[in-house]
Amino acid sequence: MIKQANPRPNDKVLDAIKRVIDSGRYVKGPESVKLEEGFKSVSGCEYNYTVSSGTSALNLLLKALDYPIGSEIIVPVNTFLATANAVELSNYTSVFVDVDDSMNMDPDKIEEAITDKTKAIIIVHLYGTPADMDKIMAVAQKHNLDVIEDACQAHGAEYHGKKIGSIGRVAAFSLFPTKNFTVLGDGGMVSTTDRELGIRIAKMRNAGRDKHPDDADEFGFNFRLSEVSAAVGNALLPDFEAQTKRRQEVAALYTKGLEGVGDLILPKVLHNTVPVWHQYTIRTEKRDELKAFLAENEIQSSIKYSLPLHLVKAFQNKYHIPEGTYPVGEKICKTLLCLPMHPFLTDEEVETVISTIKKFYT
Repeated sequence: MIKQANPRPNDKVLDAIKRVIDSGRYVKGPESVKLEEGFKSVSGCEYNYTVSSGTSALNLLLKALDYPIGSEIIVPVNTFLATANAVELSNYTSVFVDVDDSMNMDPDKIEEAITDKTKAIIIVHLYGTPADMDKIMAVAQKHNLDVIEDACQAHGAEYHGKKIGSIGRVAAFSLFPTKNFTVLGDGGMVSTTDRELGIRIAKMRNAGRDKHPDDADEFGFNFRLSEVSAAVGNALLPDFEAQTKRRQEVAALYTKGLEGVGDLILPKVLHNTVPVWHQYTIRTEKRDELKAFLAENEIQSSIKYSLPLHLVKAFQNKYHIPEGTYPVGEKICKTLLCLPMHPFLTDEEVETVISTIKKFYT
C-alpha cells in the first residue's frame, strides 16, 4: 500500500521522551522553550508560543486580539472546519469569501465582503501553497484590517522571500502527526512579530497567569503543550529542512509526470513563492472514479475537503447561505483529490502513482 500520509519518528525520539520522563517535569519546562526558539526558523517570527493544537492556536489568537463581540472576520470558503470554528467560538461572525483556481482565497473578492464590522482577514495557505499576500495585504491596509495567517499546512513556505507566518499580524501552525512538521500528536504554535500581542498570548494559554501561580491579569485557557510533545518536536526539527526538500521533489515528479494527462488540473503556484506541499491536490471531473481506481491498486488518496464551509451543517444552520453562492469553491470541493504526499515516498512509488493515473485515463 502506498500511503497518502506517513508520519514517522526518528532514532532520537525515544531518547527525547525518556529525557522528559527522567526529569519529572511534564509541562512548562525547557523542552517547550527550546521548541519555541527553534521554530523561529520555520515561522520567521521572533515570538513563538507552543500550544496544544492548531485549533487551540486559532482560538487563542482570536481571543487575544479582543475584537468587539459580533465583529466580522473574513474566512475562505474552502478550509478545514477549525478556521471558522475559532471565529464562531470567539463570538465573532464568519464572512466567507470564494477561492480562485489556486484554491486559496480570491483576493479580488475580499473587498466586496468588507463592512464597517470587519476586523480581520484570515488567510489560509491551503495545502502549503502561499496565498497572494501582496494583494491581500494591500486590501487589509486600505481598510485598516488585521491579517491572520492560518499556516497550519504551510510550515516553512515562503512568499517573495518572506516566511509564511511572518507577513500578517499573527499566525497559527498545527503540529498534528500528518503535518510537515509534527510532534507526533496534537500540538500547535502561535507565531507573531508583535511583542505586546505575544505577551498576551503567553498569558492566555496559561489561564491568564504571568508569574503569580494564583493570580491572573485576565481570563485565559489551558492550551499548554506537554513537555513530552515538545521534546518529540525538538528531536524531529533537525529533519524538517530535508523532509521539506523531499516533498518538493515529489511534487516536481508529479507535475512532470501528470502534465496533460486526461482532464487533470494540477496545482497552481504563484510566481516567486516556495510551496511546501502538505498536499499535492489535483482536480478532475472523474474524482470519485479515480479515487476508487487508485484504491483498487493499493494507493491511498484523500479528499480535503469535501464541503465548502457555508454548506457545513453548523454554518448552514446559522447563516442559511444557499448552494451556488461560492461557485468556485463548490466546484473545487466536488473535483479535488489529494495524492500520496510525504517525505518517505520513493521515486518508484511516485512513478507507480503516476503510471496508475495514466492507466485510468487510457
